[in-house]
Amino acid sequence: MLCACAVGVHSYSTGIHRIRVRIDNGNAFLGIRSRSIPPVPDDCAAGRYDSSPATYGWGNTFCIFNGTPREFQRNHMYRCGDVYVLELNCDEHRLTMINENTKEQDDMEVDVSSAPFPWCLFIHLPRTTAQVSLI
Repeated sequence: MLCACAVGVHSYSTGIHRIRVRIDNGNAFLGIRSRSIPPVPDDCAAGRYDSSPATYGWGNTFCIFNGTPREFQRNHMYRCGDVYVLELNCDEHRLTMINENTKEQDDMEVDVSSAPFPWCLFIHLPRTTAQVSLI
């Protein structure tokens, strides 16, 4: 399995920020990580980058808290073609993922001692055919 990741160019330390993303194909991980801690591939997890420390966000059937996967309460958060809003609330140390098409949403608290500011957008693509668009 070939894995890839992308780290956003913008940094977030204060305020509320919304990033719109469309899943065009496959399963992607959408979230944030601390800009000061580079992503590292996990050799025990087929080179995945979303299990790196300081990573928080959502995959298709799981959440990641500080690089550790947890079972997701909903079945299949992502649907190809749907538009998602990743809301970063730096002031309250929270992330929210909203599906604009279905209005489903989930949120999580970010431990800033493990993911210090500034944060940046983090996208992990578990295979080369996965595609996302920033909109």
